[in-house]
Amino acid sequence: MKKLLSWLKENPGLAVGALLSLGALGYIYYGQVYVNYAKEAEATAKLEEKHTELDGLMRRKPFPHAENVVILSNTVAALSGTNEDLSVARWLTNLAGVNPPPQNIKPSAFNTKLVQYKNKLLAAAKKNNVVVPQDFGFGFGRYVTHGATPANDPAQIHTLLTQWNAIEMLSDILFTNRIASITTIRRAPVGAEIPHDVNAPAMPGPGTGERTDEFLAITIRDNPAEISSALPFELEFTGDTQALRGIMTALELSPRFFVVRSLSVLNTRSGEMLQGGRSEAMGRAATAADAAAGAAAGAAPTAGAPVVRPGEAAKLTEPVPVFGLEKIQVKLRVDLVEFREPSASAPTAAK
Repeated sequence: MKKLLSWLKENPGLAVGALLSLGALGYIYYGQVYVNYAKEAEATAKLEEKHTELDGLMRRKPFPHAENVVILSNTVAALSGTNEDLSVARWLTNLAGVNPPPQNIKPSAFNTKLVQYKNKLLAAAKKNNVVVPQDFGFGFGRYVTHGATPANDPAQIHTLLTQWNAIEMLSDILFTNRIASITTIRRAPVGAEIPHDVNAPAMPGPGTGERTDEFLAITIRDNPAEISSALPFELEFTGDTQALRGIMTALELSPRFFVVRSLSVLNTRSGEMLQGGRSEAMGRAATAADAAAGAAAGAAPTAGAPVVRPGEAAKLTEPVPVFGLEKIQVKLRVDLVEFREPSASAPTAAK
């Protein structure tokens, strides 16, 4: 003890430093213990909350039970009640607000306006190097090419203009995703365009005696008692897989409500698929073909060369598709869904 006291008198700085270090370590240890205690308390509270929720779920009766029916009824009442933030009517009104305002265009000015719209789309197609058929009318060839005029009916003209607006948006999506070409754009017939035979695959061109390929054998679903109507379209185009991915993403992100009904893809299997390289199977086929040619010329087979049976050389040299490099032909069926204001679609309440 005397030696310790003597050492402390001779080294007061070291003694004070040691005491401070011990105090700092004690403070850090206490802080860590407190933090761990707080975390443990928080985890325990969450666990108790989940246990309580689980107990409530375990006590709940199957769905047909009266208790669950009451819960569902109360939820529906809350969603359709006076709370604007939870109102179904408010939600439908917001959806209806996406629809473009109706355009008042006389039948005499319809064709001129449509030709202007068509020329803009053709210019956009040329700018994006998208090939379209000659005299392509984007589904409205009977008006912009054959000169037919629409019926003097504001409702029919509005539907036609809505179809054209949708086709403009769809065409812009195709152009911006760098497809190679558009083959056909079809739409559902409107009013006087509807044939007597609803199953007819196409409509006769006005004054030509020929049949056009601009119409779907599908009627427009438009029941005033429903909250929505649907305008069907069909697009046929050629592009690559990357363009198709971009188109599907753009349809999902579009401000208009597009619903994809069907999608079919066909490999073009053209020579373009081989640009940029050959597959391993193509390399084996070329080696076998060389061996077969040498055998036909009477040359001795090279050691290690594949043995080719008679008649197999032509089969081995057939083109082998290299997935990802080829073009694809796409047929896309898509509906434009438009929502009405709730007051315009709700049936009259019985008195």
